[in-house]
Amino acid sequence: MTLQDLEQLKVDILSEHAMTGARKKVRITVGMGTCGIKAGAGDVLNELKKQFEESRDVVVSYTGCLGMCSREPLVQVAVPGKPTVTYFNMTPEKARRSLSSYVKNDKLKR
Repeated sequence: MTLQDLEQLKVDILSEHAMTGARKKVRITVGMGTCGIKAGAGDVLNELKKQFEESRDVVVSYTGCLGMCSREPLVQVAVPGKPTVTYFNMTPEKARRSLSSYVKNDKLKR
């Protein structure tokens, strides 16, 4: 993932957040600190954006370091009215299986 890719993600997410009233939606946040990027967080972010691109109820975004470098890539899922769940050692494959299940079916999977 290049600096230009990150800048475009920032523009996309900020414009989406402004237009959608994201506080009422499910928010999936990928840790994109340098440790996360090195561990593959960019691939996870791309998979999640692809997986939920049609959803009007889910906002996929990124942040800097989430503070658990040895567990990267990290993904936090905030569903309104529920505790935030943090997934660690995430891969694109795990993202397809686990996050879809939690967001769509309210079932936590590992």
